[in-house]
Amino acid sequence: IVASSAAMGILLQQGIGDTIRISLTPEPNGDRTREVQVSQELLQTMGFRQFVPIVAACPGCGRTTSTVFQELAQS
Repeated sequence: IVASSAAMGILLQQGIGDTIRISLTPEPNGDRTREVQVSQELLQTMGFRQFVPIVAACPGCGRTTSTVFQELAQS
């Protein structure tokens, strides 16, 4: 995962390519959905796409303890 992310990240930052494919060897009889999840995580981390909300929390004051933030994170 790290090698794929590092290689793809450099190319995407330079504007090279518009399609990504990350190949991972699945467990025996396993599915290949982890490839899609890793691809989505890479695109979100680099700021190209948003698939899930990112909740930033202040560990000192615990701002995410209110139910509003918890409900937002679940939806």
